[in-house]
Amino acid sequence: AVVSTQSTGVVTGSEDGLVKLWDLSSSKVLHEFTQHDAGITDIQFHPCELLLATSSADKTVKFWDLETFDLVSTTTPQAKPIRKVVYSPEGEALFSGAEDSLRVYGWEPARVYDSLCLFWGKVSDLAVQSGQLMGASYQHTNVSVWVVD
Repeated sequence: AVVSTQSTGVVTGSEDGLVKLWDLSSSKVLHEFTQHDAGITDIQFHPCELLLATSSADKTVKFWDLETFDLVSTTTPQAKPIRKVVYSPEGEALFSGAEDSLRVYGWEPARVYDSLCLFWGKVSDLAVQSGQLMGASYQHTNVSVWVVD
């Protein structure tokens, strides 16, 4: 299971592709997002808007409006499953890490701003700090840390 929290709620994602938005005060499910076709790999709240990004083993990222619960957009499937996503600090773009690439997305409509072939193995984390994107990955017995300006 994948869990992401914000002060107003918790979102969970599961192996069956189901994403649930939970109300913390009542401990009840507010909404279920059902349009992924494979397990959820990551969930990120937008830093400034009521927008949620979910990535999946179905090789897509989906963007959800948290006011209306509507699907805003879906990316074109990548060649490999997307393992991690992270918004830029100001929220103008979303970075995604798959086994073979790093992509930078916009969402209204879904579009790729930039794409890099990295073949960096299994991405286990992405973070943006001091204007740099950092990624950690592993493959067999090797661990790699990547920094992109």
